[in-house]
Amino acid sequence: MQLIVGLGNPGATYQHTRHNVGFMIADAMAERTRLRLSASSAAPSKRLAWTSWFKRQDLAESGQGTYQGHAFTLIKPLTFMNRSGEAVAHYVQALNLDTQNILVIFDDISLPVGTVRLRKKGGAGGHNGVQSIIDHLGTAEFPRLRFGVGNEFERGQQVDYVLSSFAIEEQEAVDTAITQATDAVLTVIREGLDMAMNQYNRRG
Repeated sequence: MQLIVGLGNPGATYQHTRHNVGFMIADAMAERTRLRLSASSAAPSKRLAWTSWFKRQDLAESGQGTYQGHAFTLIKPLTFMNRSGEAVAHYVQALNLDTQNILVIFDDISLPVGTVRLRKKGGAGGHNGVQSIIDHLGTAEFPRLRFGVGNEFERGQQVDYVLSSFAIEEQEAVDTAITQATDAVLTVIREGLDMAMNQYNRRG
């Protein structure tokens, strides 16, 4: 079982912002795998006890699926970005997972717009959602997919920048990169992180 985590903020206000590319990739992945994400309680599945405790409404939109025979759980935390660790820790415990079996997808201002990078571990790099996950899991040693959103902002304007939408001239590159990132996540599920890193970190 893999736990795939797309980071973002819930609500229409944040839907198309740079800070929500984790949600965008999660949505693209759900569409590709025909997975329905829901924040409501669900009946237990045959593969895993899908209890109301496991699938708490206040923590995340989530769903279970398979891709080419490999099981995964996909979540979009609803705790808002700065408390993402609460949802991730809950699902890691519920699924009894090692941290090496999760993949966290998030925006990264240190990479050019549309750049996709997979890493086995790393620090938070100033990202509050990632820092929350580190704090709740007690380790920074978990795989992550970083999606570049650029850093074209004046000093002190970082928050406004990441909470802004992509520029029209960036959108084509972003759409292409979201498809690439989705492919990379599915490769992680099917063939493992090392294979995905070898294939996708060479691009862009």
